[in-house]
Amino acid sequence: MVKRLYKILINTKIVYVGFILVLISGIILIYLDYISITKRTETFRSNYKLNAELLRDKIEREIINSEEKVSNLLNRVPLKPTSSLLTQIWLSEMEDDNHIAKDPFILNLDGGVITRLISSRWHQPSIEPPQINKYFLKDFRQAEKIEFSDQDYKKAVDTYKLLLKFNDPNIRISNIPVSVAALTQLSDIYEITGETYLKFNSLLDLYKKLLSQYWESRNGEYDYYLKTVSTQLEKFCAQYPPVDSLKHEIKLLTDTRQLIYNQENYVRFINRSVLPGIKSVLQNQNKENLQPFHLHVNNDNSDYRLTCFPVQNPEESNKHFVFGYLINERFLIDSIFKKILLIIAFIKKIQQVHFYVDNE
Repeated sequence: MVKRLYKILINTKIVYVGFILVLISGIILIYLDYISITKRTETFRSNYKLNAELLRDKIEREIINSEEKVSNLLNRVPLKPTSSLLTQIWLSEMEDDNHIAKDPFILNLDGGVITRLISSRWHQPSIEPPQINKYFLKDFRQAEKIEFSDQDYKKAVDTYKLLLKFNDPNIRISNIPVSVAALTQLSDIYEITGETYLKFNSLLDLYKKLLSQYWESRNGEYDYYLKTVSTQLEKFCAQYPPVDSLKHEIKLLTDTRQLIYNQENYVRFINRSVLPGIKSVLQNQNKENLQPFHLHVNNDNSDYRLTCFPVQNPEESNKHFVFGYLINERFLIDSIFKKILLIIAFIKKIQQVHFYVDNE
């Protein structure tokens, strides 16, 4: 009986010891797993921090390089915005050469703005003296007399075509560029004479001219002409479907029209949200040594970052205007971020090679 109890006690001790050993082994494994997870977490955090710093530094470096490029351009080719058209060409070329610069603009502190497509409240001397405009007005009135009173449409067409040679949008008749007014009258004549093909061509030429020669109008004349011509072209194309090549051309013109609307909204944004910030920064700078600066603006719950360069007015040395642009975040994401991912992938491959070498 005693021997039997002794055997049971021995077996029980073995079970307890086995249980304790299993429990200790489990604890050790759990601890090792915890250590491993902790190390992996720390490694992940370290890599994340490294990658974030790498991305930040790369973005900042690209922005600085872009600003240095623009600064060198301004020193090499001084900006003289006496002509809106030449300034728009300069802005377009600058944007094409600098992908980080989005929607560049010239701004004076009175609220005048020039963008790639439009000029708003930009005061500049009239290219043509008033008497020249009166001369064109006389010719235009003569053409109208031939058209409406004499009803000599052929002679009226020839007279209006003579006026088309003067493309300068500053030569105006009642605040309408003379070439726009002449094309409008030609379109009306072709409507009366039933010359459908010529009617369409005159509308298309008028649409192109309106989109390529934006002019600012106090009473909305530009928007009226653009909307009217666009509507007439849409009706015309619905009635007489154009060939594919012409459809494509009209599509491009319609896209340009949308860009102009966007630019008009952009100019309003500049005057409403950007101009006050620029004035505030310039007030705190040394007037004798104005420096480029960044500006952060919130508009409609969206944040924008701008780079601005104060530029001395070549005509009035005591005044300045500002050249600026939006930081192109899409370019930064699409281009720079992809480069960073390639760098990170390359670093990981090097780390893997070192790991295999160390293990061997």
